[in-house]
This record gives sequence, C-alpha cells and structure tokens, in this order.
Amino acid sequence: MEKAIAPLMVQVSDLRKSFGRTEVLKGINLDVRRGEVVTIIGPSGSGKSTLLSCLNFLEPFDHGEVLVEGQQIGFVRTGRMVRRMSERELNDVRQKIGIVFQQYNLFAHMTVLENVIEAPIHVRRMARVQAIELARRQLAKVGLANKEGAYPSELSGGQQQRVAIARALAMEPSVMLFDEVTSALDPELVGEVLAVLRGLARDGMTMLVVTHEMSFAREVSDRVVFMDGGLVVEEGRPDALLMHPRHERTKAFLRRTLEPALEPGAIAEF
Repeated sequence: MEKAIAPLMVQVSDLRKSFGRTEVLKGINLDVRRGEVVTIIGPSGSGKSTLLSCLNFLEPFDHGEVLVEGQQIGFVRTGRMVRRMSERELNDVRQKIGIVFQQYNLFAHMTVLENVIEAPIHVRRMARVQAIELARRQLAKVGLANKEGAYPSELSGGQQQRVAIARALAMEPSVMLFDEVTSALDPELVGEVLAVLRGLARDGMTMLVVTHEMSFAREVSDRVVFMDGGLVVEEGRPDALLMHPRHERTKAFLRRTLEPALEPGAIAEF
C-alpha cells in the first residue's frame, strides 16, 4: 500500500525582501509538509535568518506569499486587492508558528515557569491553572521539570535555550522555526539543545531549522536546503545533498564547512 503524502504545512512562493537597496531574498520558493524536518544551511549573509523571520512576518516581506496550513500571513488577497493584516489578525496566525532564536530573550525577573506561562495566559487567554499544567508538560519535554522555580540567571546557556523552546511549545504551534539556536552556546552545551530538537522530530513536529551543525542536519533532517545569495541553490535528502552536492556553490560551501572536521589525509568526495 502506497504511503499517503502528508499535507502541506508551509508554502512559500516567490518571496522577496530588501533592506534599502540590498535584496536579501530574491524569490524563494519552498514547501514543507506536516511532520517534515527541513534544515537550512548556507554561508553567513545568504538570507537564512531573514527567511525564517519573514515566515511569521516578524520581518515584513516585500513580495510573494506565505501560507501556513493554507492561511495567508502578512497580507490578505481578495480578488485583485491585497491588504496588510491587522496586528490582531497577525497574532492569530502567528500562534501557529513557534520561533526560537540564538538569543534566549527570557524575562530575567520571572521564574522559568512564569516565563513559560506568560504567553498562554496573555495571548491565548488560557486560565492560569491550565497554563501551569501545560507549561509543566513542556518543561518536562525539554528536561527541565526540576527548574520551574529557578530564574534565568541561575541557569546555564543550554538550560536557558531549552526554556525558550518550552516557552514556544507552550503556544502549541503547528510549525517550529529554529534560528541558529546553538550558535551562542559553549560546545559542551550544544548537545543538550540538539537532543531536544531530535525529540521534537521523533514526535512529528514540523520544523525548519537554520543551523551550521552538519551532523544534526544529516542525522535528523528529511530534507536539506542550501541557500546562498538570497536564493535556494539546491535541496535534497541529507545524504544526497551533503555527500554528493550538484551545484558548485554547494560544493564550495561544504568543503569549507566539512574539511576541518575530516581526519588528516581524508579527502572530501567533492
């Protein structure tokens, strides 16, 4: 029996974004299906982080269309007319999309639990008792059930990042976006955050992950997307793209990224 194709969760069509005269995104087209883990790699300045910020309209885009579960975000098209969404409409759609950045952005004066229940109570209008129950489930998921009474200053960087992930999950999003969530961490703390992402992948969470952790991209991704110069240069299954890239720009990037990790005398296949 043929396996059913999962429905589309994110659809990006001809997405363009400029800062002044600099065009950062030059017509991005990308589809992500339910339960898929898509890793986005590429050199600094290639537009990866801007793309994620455009997906939930934290960064308004100039042209194109983004749909999340079939619902437009940023702009509403009615016939030939296009209008920008109100903040209330935007906030409704944004609840579908959790985003975690490399900076933790936790409230320093709040405990871990208070940080996690803040948005469910004030954005989703959830009862406090229900929000606490939800927060405790998410903290357990990221391995911090015993830290709910701690303040951010009492936590390691890896723990703070896991609180940030729990806070995003407490909104019960359909899609999670991760933007270089390990890049600000000491090397020994990277593994604990990546373990959380692996767990979410096993649970079937739809994820787009911007990362420079190539081993994670190869192990966990369903698909790897290579961006350069504001364009999707190529995409494919992890083993195919990372070990046998087709495009010369991808090959050059992977040589620079992977060769330092190769054993002396080893030769990259490309």
